[in-house]
Amino acid sequence: MRGALWDIVWRRDYHRYAQLKNPVNPFTLHTWPYRKDFRLYVRRDVAAQTWPFDWPQQIAAPPERTQETPPPDPYGLSDRALPRLWSVTLPGAALRGLDVAPDGTFYVADTANHRIWHLDPSGVLGGFGAFGTEPGQFNEPWDVAVAADGTLFVADTWNHRIQHLDSEGNVLAAWGGAAQVVQPGVPGAEGLFYGPRGVALSPGGELLVADTGNKRIQIFDPSGRFLREFGGWGQAGGKLDEPVGIAVREDGMIAVADTWNQRVQIFTSEGTAVRQWRIPGWDVTNPDLKPFLSWAGDQLLVTDPLMSRVLAFDDQGAFLWALSAKAGAGFSFPQAIAVAGDALVVTDPHQGIVIAYALP
Repeated sequence: MRGALWDIVWRRDYHRYAQLKNPVNPFTLHTWPYRKDFRLYVRRDVAAQTWPFDWPQQIAAPPERTQETPPPDPYGLSDRALPRLWSVTLPGAALRGLDVAPDGTFYVADTANHRIWHLDPSGVLGGFGAFGTEPGQFNEPWDVAVAADGTLFVADTWNHRIQHLDSEGNVLAAWGGAAQVVQPGVPGAEGLFYGPRGVALSPGGELLVADTGNKRIQIFDPSGRFLREFGGWGQAGGKLDEPVGIAVREDGMIAVADTWNQRVQIFTSEGTAVRQWRIPGWDVTNPDLKPFLSWAGDQLLVTDPLMSRVLAFDDQGAFLWALSAKAGAGFSFPQAIAVAGDALVVTDPHQGIVIAYALP
C-alpha cells in the first residue's frame, strides 16, 4: 500500500492502488476520492531556510500572531442541565451507533470488540459477534438499526457490508463488498460499499445506508434489494463528503451528517436536498470525528464529538439548546444518539458508556 501511495504522489500512477482497492472504475487524478486530502505542513523555521529568496514585499508571509481571539461559540451560552436517568458502562468497549428495540431495550455497536451489545437501563443483557469475515462476525461495526420485527441491520464497516440478524445474532442475510466510486450511477456499484457507518430504517421499512467512503446514501428493501441512491462527492447542495449519521423522520424526511462539508443536510424520501445548515464543530477531518443524529419529533439532535456536546435544532436549522460536558453531562466524546420515548440516549466510545437523559 505504501508503494501504491508513492506511485500516486510522485508519478500520478494509480494502477497499483486500483489493484489493491479493486474499484469499479479506474482511478485518475480527477476521480481519486482523496485527491483533495493531501496536506503539506512546513515549520516556520524550516520554511525560512528553504526559501531565502527576495519575494516581493506585498506577498510576504504575515508575521506570526502570538495571541488570537477565538470566534464566539454560537452554542456556548445555551447549555441545559438535563436530568440523568441511567447509565451503563462496558469497560474496554468503544460504543458507537445504537438503536432502541420494540421492547424498549437497546442494541449498541462496539468497534473495539467487534460486537453488538444488548442492554437495558439495568445493564448488559447479552451480546454477539467477534472479529472476522464469516457470517455473524464483524470488522469494526459502527451502527445498528432495529426493525419493527426485532431484527437488526448492522453496518459491518470494514467488511464493507450490511448484515441482517435476528435478536440472538443469527444471520438472516448479508450483502455488500468493497468498491470505491465518487458519484452515484456507476454500473455495477449498487449494493457495494466503502466503510459504511450509518444505518437507519424508514417508516415504510426501507433501509438507508450511509456509504461513507463513497460519499453517498444507498437505499434497500429489507431483503437487501437495491432501490435507489443519492449524494456523491462534492460541496454543492445534495452532494456529500464523509456522510456518517443518518436519521429518518416519521414523514420520511431524511437528515444526514455531512461531516467533512461541516453541515447537516435534509432530504426528501426520494433524495432531493431541501435545506442545510452548518455545524462549526465539524471543521476538521479527524478520523474519529464521526457524528450521528436523531429526530425527536420536529427537533433534530446532533452530536458534536470534539466539542463534547449534543446540539438541538428545529427542522429549519434554528438552534434550540445544547447538552455539554462542561455543564456536567457526564460524557467526554458523545458519538451517537437515539431517542427512546422521552429519553435521549448517548454513547461515548472513549469512556465505554451509554447515558440516558430526560428530554426537555
